[in-house]
Amino acid sequence: MALVASASQFSAVAHVLGLTAAILVIVWVVHYGGGANLNSDNTDLIFNVHPLVMTLGFILVIGEAIMAYNTVPSRKTVQKSIHMLLHLLALGLGVLGIYAAFKFHNESQIPNLYTLHSWLGICTICLFGLQWIFGFFNFWFPGAPPMTRAMLVPLHATAGLAIFLMAICTAETGFMEKGGGGPGAETRLINFAGLMILLFGLFVSLSTALPRIISKNGGRYRMSATPAIVMAEIFAVAAITLMLVSVLHFEGGLSLKAANNRVRLFNAHLVFMLFGPIISTGQAIMAFKTVPGTRKVRKIVHMLLNLLGIILGALGLLAIFRFYKESGWSPNVHSLHSWTGLGVIGLYVIQFFLGFTFFLFPGAKKNMRTDMKPWHAFFGLTIFILAIFTSGTGLIQRFRFLLLLKGREALLLNFTGIAIILFGISVVLSVILP
Repeated sequence: MALVASASQFSAVAHVLGLTAAILVIVWVVHYGGGANLNSDNTDLIFNVHPLVMTLGFILVIGEAIMAYNTVPSRKTVQKSIHMLLHLLALGLGVLGIYAAFKFHNESQIPNLYTLHSWLGICTICLFGLQWIFGFFNFWFPGAPPMTRAMLVPLHATAGLAIFLMAICTAETGFMEKGGGGPGAETRLINFAGLMILLFGLFVSLSTALPRIISKNGGRYRMSATPAIVMAEIFAVAAITLMLVSVLHFEGGLSLKAANNRVRLFNAHLVFMLFGPIISTGQAIMAFKTVPGTRKVRKIVHMLLNLLGIILGALGLLAIFRFYKESGWSPNVHSLHSWTGLGVIGLYVIQFFLGFTFFLFPGAKKNMRTDMKPWHAFFGLTIFILAIFTSGTGLIQRFRFLLLLKGREALLLNFTGIAIILFGISVVLSVILP
């Protein structure tokens, strides 16, 4: 069961998911939103241009550009031309989508650039533009010398994948902003669209990174994983610090006892989820490259950190369900955040028990372990990426719950989200790079 050979199959699945996402977004915009018109007097129609263009014209086109080297049956020069032109198309449509959002906010008298979604969006489009210019001048015109191009290829590919993951996370936080309400057909449609975009991003990324994940020398990526690991640790410390300041300074602490304060229960959910499925899991993934000692020692540390992640994740779920119970509300299982969150915890537990029984006790036969290892790494990385995206939607939900607009707490929450996302991207790159 060679994973390298299945990269084209992942590309095929990505195409199906992308088409499904496009159909769902079009149905949402046309059926529930009444259509899209950038020049309309109806501000809702102006806004609808934003999700339509950013999904169909930015996310999906970038994905197709990334997969062009695997899907276009032609010479490398033709593949590179299609890759460059699709990215240029995506950049133009992305700028149009951002213009639509600003126009909607201005005509509706809504402040600009105060949510995590808007911050991520601006950062993503700016980095994407710089990446395209960098690629054009180094690989097209005037073109760098062959030796320089060979050195720049892994940097270009790695940065491109990181920016694409940022774009997917930006889309998820955007869907959360629009679909975080109560039950209903529209909410479910938005959630399913968000899930399809999320899965599309995962399959595009993994179809590109798959050979690197299981290759001992990192495939074409002749870069060390050490810088990515160092950056991951820095972003982890930043995320933890910002979250603790937010919870302890602005919201009065945390507790699993409802008698203390309902808000503290909510805060406990955030802290446990950060330290569990995010930080502990990320450290577990990097343990094989960061923990000194034999492979057996690293494997045990990997297992214990994942077990800690599950325990803290379970406490996080307990805290949020207690919060809803003490508030007299039914648990909110209608939002995209709750869908992906419950899915992550369920998949995480299954992944842990499969890994424990195959690789620790009682342990499978050596040839079976060899066959299972790349799948275990693949699914573990997928679940971790899902957890990172879930945290982004969760911070959007907290932003809305606290009715934040601008101010120090809003800034702190946004910076926390960016630190978590950059931590996740750094961990992913530490696995892909040798």
